Amino acid sequence: MNITKRLSLVFMLITLFVSLACKKKVENKSFLSSDEKSKVNNEYVQKEKTDETDKANSLDSVFKLWSEGNKDQALESFINLNWEGSEVKTQNELLNMSEKKFTSLTLDKQAEIRKRILAFTSEIRELVKSVILESQKSLKNKNDADAEKGLNAALKFGEYLSNLDTLSAIKMTGSAVKKIVLNELLNFYTQTNQQEKLKTIKKQLSEQKTP
Repeated sequence: MNITKRLSLVFMLITLFVSLACKKKVENKSFLSSDEKSKVNNEYVQKEKTDETDKANSLDSVFKLWSEGNKDQALESFINLNWEGSEVKTQNELLNMSEKKFTSLTLDKQAEIRKRILAFTSEIRELVKSVILESQKSLKNKNDADAEKGLNAALKFGEYLSNLDTLSAIKMTGSAVKKIVLNELLNFYTQTNQQEKLKTIKKQLSEQKTP
């Protein structure tokens, strides 16, 4: 028997095996009780809901939209991230890379990471700048709620970056974002005459200046 026939025979046997295995799974599933079927269905639905929540609360989706040129959609997703209710998700390698991990890399890999950090921190600055500009437009149009929501989202983002166990360049970018946004909030609460919130922002700014 030549090699072609042997491969054909092996492929047929594998196909037959997979078909029988799938058939067995279907048959086994049919023996589930109604309660068991309901439990399996509920677990599936719950997983779908969790996946959708994670996707909706993912920084990765924001930066994907941003890099694809969907700036308006990226801004909307960013502003609607739930910083309070659940943990913001990310699979971004740079955000999840510690200094210890970075120093363990080869010199060539470190050089590659540095280039990516420059590009990524530039994206962060552009995103935050756009959020601030949109908030300023909202304030000008007397839409104080949207203006405040955007600035608070940017502030939470800055705090998030600066508190991560990640590369110092990203943490520094987070601290810079936080300081810039605090000053924007200072102007916002001054213009809208929200004295209590103004006091809180002034206190946070004073803490930022403390070494």
